[in-house]
Amino acid sequence: MVSLRERKERVSYSNIPEGLEDLSSSEEGRGSAGGEDGGNGSGDESGASGSGNSSGDEEEGSLSSGDSSEFNPEEEDDDRPKRGRPKGGKNRPRAQESSEDEDMDEEGVSEDEESEVEELKEIEELDEEMGSLRKGSQTSRKSKGRVSILSRQQAGPTVYQKSEINLVPSAYRNLIKLSATTLAKLPAQRPPVPPHDQRYRSLGSLVFPSGGTVPWLTRLASSPDGRKSEIKFVDDKGDKGKRREIEVKVYKRTTLDIPWEAWKGEGWWPEMYDASGASTPGPSRIKGWRMREEVRLGLDEVGRVGMEALDIISEVDAELYLPTPMDREGNPWTTVHLGPHDQQVPVHLTMFSSRRIDEFNTAKEGYVFSAGGPIWGLDWCPYPDNLAEHFGYEQYIAISPLPHIETQPALGEKWPRSSKAGIQIWSVDPPSSPARPRADDTTPREGREGMRCELVLCVEGGSAMEVQWMPLGAWDDFDFHGLDQSRIPKLGILAAVQLDGSVSLYAVPHPRVIRRILGDWAEGSDKPLFVRSETPLLRLEVADASCTTIDWVTGSKLAVGLSDGHAVIWDVGEALRTGHPDPLPCLYLTLSNASIRSIAVSRCPPADADGDPQWGAEPTRLVYGAYDGSFGIVDLRDPDYPIELNRSRVPCMAVGWAPQMASPLFIDVDYVLMMRKISGILLGRNHSLVSHRGPVWSISTSDYHTMTVTAGSDGSVLLGSYQAGFRRDRKAPLLFHRLFEMDYDVETGEYRMTDDFMPETMSVEMAGRRPKKKAVDAALDPTVVKTAAWSPHAM
Repeated sequence: MVSLRERKERVSYSNIPEGLEDLSSSEEGRGSAGGEDGGNGSGDESGASGSGNSSGDEEEGSLSSGDSSEFNPEEEDDDRPKRGRPKGGKNRPRAQESSEDEDMDEEGVSEDEESEVEELKEIEELDEEMGSLRKGSQTSRKSKGRVSILSRQQAGPTVYQKSEINLVPSAYRNLIKLSATTLAKLPAQRPPVPPHDQRYRSLGSLVFPSGGTVPWLTRLASSPDGRKSEIKFVDDKGDKGKRREIEVKVYKRTTLDIPWEAWKGEGWWPEMYDASGASTPGPSRIKGWRMREEVRLGLDEVGRVGMEALDIISEVDAELYLPTPMDREGNPWTTVHLGPHDQQVPVHLTMFSSRRIDEFNTAKEGYVFSAGGPIWGLDWCPYPDNLAEHFGYEQYIAISPLPHIETQPALGEKWPRSSKAGIQIWSVDPPSSPARPRADDTTPREGREGMRCELVLCVEGGSAMEVQWMPLGAWDDFDFHGLDQSRIPKLGILAAVQLDGSVSLYAVPHPRVIRRILGDWAEGSDKPLFVRSETPLLRLEVADASCTTIDWVTGSKLAVGLSDGHAVIWDVGEALRTGHPDPLPCLYLTLSNASIRSIAVSRCPPADADGDPQWGAEPTRLVYGAYDGSFGIVDLRDPDYPIELNRSRVPCMAVGWAPQMASPLFIDVDYVLMMRKISGILLGRNHSLVSHRGPVWSISTSDYHTMTVTAGSDGSVLLGSYQAGFRRDRKAPLLFHRLFEMDYDVETGEYRMTDDFMPETMSVEMAGRRPKKKAVDAALDPTVVKTAAWSPHAM
């Protein structure tokens, strides 16, 4: 490296600001004359004498000394003349020329450097034009300790070759000149730093913006009362900062909102986005988007058969497909105590019977019913309102029970294909809204207040451990006034994880249409219809593993967890449309070393390189929980590398996804529902939501609000808000609502249902583990006793 002291004088260095002239030394050339102290400055003696005073020259402000430089003039070629410094230690211009330079003209300017002189003149002209930027930089210079650049007529020869500055574009030369000019800089003004709490609130509102996952919002115009609730579209182009500030203040201290009052729809599915950007009919529709009930997947004729093709069997023949309800005394009913905790009334529930809760407790609304056996699969049918209005806006729910309370399926064991089971379809009408036609509508409606089993699908392959409806576009449109017996519309397509290790998809015919065609005797009957459907529309299975859990990736793609720790994704929509009986998987990936217990697909659109959401693209993340206690996430674009987010000493029985928060939900070792931050500044942080006393079997979230419901083996169903849990202060307690709790009396074999609970608070320390200092008091408090030893009757 060559130090700045060894830089040679050149005519091209004419734009040197004031105070930087001493970067060039008289040692570097000969033949210069003039200066303040005088001296010949030529020959070896001057070089020797100048070397003794080098330290004095350094003290005057040079940047580096010749002695410390890596460059040593004494080590140059012997034919090259040595240069020294004049006596006095001051830089002096050279007054003589070297006799070795033979190509110098009479004025001391070489022919090779004439072009440099012309370039110098051009640069000086440019300097005059930019005088405002270099004002005063070359007008006044201090003479003491500095050397002024002489004109080429007075300067000695240079040892450099011809300058190549003319090869540099003029724009770059201007930048070089500007870089040599020092301008006064104003001190940087730092913005005022807000207090810590304000920064945290702003950070929280930006990291987890509340609301739906689509770029538009909807609100309910009125509370649902069993009729179609009007949905209004909200303009979200206002002051987002002010809205977030209000949301932080409200949801940080909120109790537990009623779900429809906390509506923040809509949910996102990639089929809802219309890539063509066409406008959807309707005065309040969003351009380029479709509502969920408007999405069609081309499955209108799939599984739609006539009355003659339906295999309707009698109740006697259906007994092989039904569970066996039996209490300890052998009675075909189950005894449940209902009502307030101090006014309990025993009620006998037989299979397919139901009772209204408000008959025993005026503060609550709902139903309690009996499916005849332990319920392992349950899912609401996403049926559109324009079709449900013909039957009083009834909603439908699919339920799958086990054959008996003592049935204990082994993990990974495949039951025989001939095993018989039943999937029940129940209709639910909200108790607060008896069926009544609107004044402005003369369309006849057939609605019945209550809850009853409408249809039982009699299938083979064993009981279904989990059922899920196809989320959108799987029902059939029909004309209510002109029903065709040759084409019975289907209610939807149901996916069931059966004990034979397969996932089967069944077309569920509309039970109310069948009853209407059969006549009045079927419509007025309280007994369900029994339809044998032993051959499903599609059966999915893996030869060396059993299917254990499912979740929908899109409206037509299904993700399935396997007993060997793998997961597989099938495009069932394409297989149903083409009639392919054995479709190949779209993706097969490894998740864990143990059997997969639960999976959940992220309900958020992926983003491109610029961070813009790709509304029409498929979800890219999948959350899983396994029996070895591992909880993790995998990116479907890179499925070879799943990321383990947490590991517990107990199996991870349930996982979920919070769509409004874009975060996964899981249960930790203390049976506390946790929300994990997987992106942004708070990456890896957990937020506690609700606390159970035993293992949690199910986590349910909604696309329309920020409420979550969990069901545990302690018999309790808890309602919490993951937005309130995220904005909770560090020392604030957990806030949740115990919707109801089911207890089992091992002495009498009877059940007790209590539902008159107030919202509860629990400290994080008490929810996580039992404090040592209060061990005696905690042992007496049943709300903090945590154990996995619960009776299977109460689960």
